Amino acid sequence: CSSDLIRGEVGEEPAKFPYVQAGATGIHLVRPRHVVVRDLMAGNGTGSLLTIEGETDPTKPPLDANVVVTGLRLMQTQPEAAQVAIRVRGVSRVDMRDITVKGWNAAAVVFENASQCSLNACVLDADRGLPQRVGVRVMQGCSQIALGGLTFAPNVGVGFRLGDCDGAPADAPAASRVLVRRCCLPDAQVFAWLGAVEDAYIESNTATGVRRSVLAAGETCAAPRNVLLQGNLFSWLPGTLDRIGDMPPTIAPESVRLMANLWFSSELPGAFEVIGRPFGVELQPQVFDVDPKVEDRSGEPRTDAAKAFGWKSTTVRVPPPKPRTGAGQRPTETPSPAPGARPAGGN
Repeated sequence: CSSDLIRGEVGEEPAKFPYVQAGATGIHLVRPRHVVVRDLMAGNGTGSLLTIEGETDPTKPPLDANVVVTGLRLMQTQPEAAQVAIRVRGVSRVDMRDITVKGWNAAAVVFENASQCSLNACVLDADRGLPQRVGVRVMQGCSQIALGGLTFAPNVGVGFRLGDCDGAPADAPAASRVLVRRCCLPDAQVFAWLGAVEDAYIESNTATGVRRSVLAAGETCAAPRNVLLQGNLFSWLPGTLDRIGDMPPTIAPESVRLMANLWFSSELPGAFEVIGRPFGVELQPQVFDVDPKVEDRSGEPRTDAAKAFGWKSTTVRVPPPKPRTGAGQRPTETPSPAPGARPAGGN
């Protein structure tokens, strides 16, 4: 389809938008160009409720689609192991905003071989009967993916899975230039899982009640490179967190850089011996002694000293320069820490 507006006629609540009963897929755009989709509802499919698909060969560049999606309501109440709400595959320039997802199984949103795509100001709401295993999954091979202003319901498995190699071509490049900014994620098992991703900027997010780990990684994908955390607020209840950073020994602390972030639980600092310190190299001191007293509904801290952190922060932040590749190092090697920086975690 090309140069089209696909729009539902807005009605009255509760059936405000036209409803698409999904089967193997719900709303499916194939090789779209210059398309706007807005004000529709889709629900209860076995595959993707919304699919935007361009180039199906993952070895070829994504199709320049120029698609805008806004005002959709996607709902799932039925268990289906592979079901996702939104799948963006083989396309570039897709802007999605003001979308509500109510319930999902495998993932709320999946990006595959996609570039220059954004997901902003969306609500990812859970259904009590479904697993909600991953919030947003950015596959190895993607580039320039911006995720901002996402609000999650409690009890998601992994909020962000960045550089996932499961199902990606073995020779696909690492996911690159991924932005996660001003998102709010309560009571998740893991805030972010890092795979084959490089040049990722994770800034001004709030994750409360984390239960397994703030950051995690596996050994099946290539190691992350140049992941920067800045201005985030992480908190958990005493005795509920397994590890702050659940990272295998094959991943060097230098792969993650830490500007100032707030980490709080009343079990700190004594629990560092059990749950470890934040994984990465500290470029700035981390904050451990400020109880943010986060509001349950808004995710906003009540403590003044904590208001510079998290998704409600009004602080304007600029990431530091990317580490240079030192003399004698190949571009694929991990650069040394900045002068004066020290490893902040590991085992």
